[in-house]
Amino acid sequence: MPFKPNFSKIAGIINVSRNSLDDYFSYMEKAGLIGQLRNETSGILGLAKVDKVYLDNTNIIFNLVGDQSNIGNIRWAFGLNY
Repeated sequence: MPFKPNFSKIAGIINVSRNSLDDYFSYMEKAGLIGQLRNETSGILGLAKVDKVYLDNTNIIFNLVGDQSNIGNIRWAFGLNY
């Protein structure tokens, strides 16, 4: 399911700096693995505010969880890509 990330907590779990984690998520987004949905905050503050993270391709969802995938998650990923 798309989730609202806590970047500080994720950075602590995988033992990287908070700034590096932002870069890693950006690289994964550019590679087409994930999508980051940002809120409507304008200006420079809007760049850092990620509202949700989702898998960018429905095929990735099926490969990770198979038949146990959530249809709402698949619709969410498909709808945001088109």
